Amino acid sequence: MNRVNSDKGSRMWEVWWLAPSVRATGTTKQGAKVVVYAHENNYFSNPANVKDAVDNKKLVNGAGPMPQDQFYSLLEREGNGRVFVVDYDKLKRSSSSVISVDDALYHPQTIPFLGSKDTAERYLVKHRKVYGDKIGVWHTDDLEDEPMARMLFLGISDGNGLSGDDLDYSSRLLGVAPEAQSAREREGLEGTVEVLGEGKFLRRGGRLYMPVPEGLDLK
Repeated sequence: MNRVNSDKGSRMWEVWWLAPSVRATGTTKQGAKVVVYAHENNYFSNPANVKDAVDNKKLVNGAGPMPQDQFYSLLEREGNGRVFVVDYDKLKRSSSSVISVDDALYHPQTIPFLGSKDTAERYLVKHRKVYGDKIGVWHTDDLEDEPMARMLFLGISDGNGLSGDDLDYSSRLLGVAPEAQSAREREGLEGTVEVLGEGKFLRRGGRLYMPVPEGLDLK
């Protein structure tokens, strides 16, 4: 969570960001309705799957269909520190609005969205310093006959905080230069960078990165 490590005035806090993480809604094999927050490689990590969902008009209220086996795969990874499962009804009953930063840590979306209690606590401290004592925690009812998912979104104001983005909306992803793909081959870094999704993502030190083309303007 690069915002946690950035000070007020940093570009990290001055623009909104789309994360390569997803919030997916569906049912377990036992029939329980759940919402999964996954901060690792997933079905929509592949841009071709996003394009297919948009071009073929598969979106429902901005969320895209995720194959059932892909959803089950995420569920199987619960407990690995990067995948979190929340009861659907508990999330649905919770507020989807601007709330006090003091209350945000106890909202069922906040910790799964930000990846851990420690990160959430530090993020909320920084959010208060940058934006004030209010934060938007937004979620949508994406329950359908098949799993539906959307990417996570970090806003740039007190009201535009933690949300899920429509797959056909604009995107801004934090990336690293293409040469970082060879980082694990450099002296002293052997084995520290994991290549995911056929090179589409890199994981190092528990963080997920998306390589971007050289010279890409992220403004």
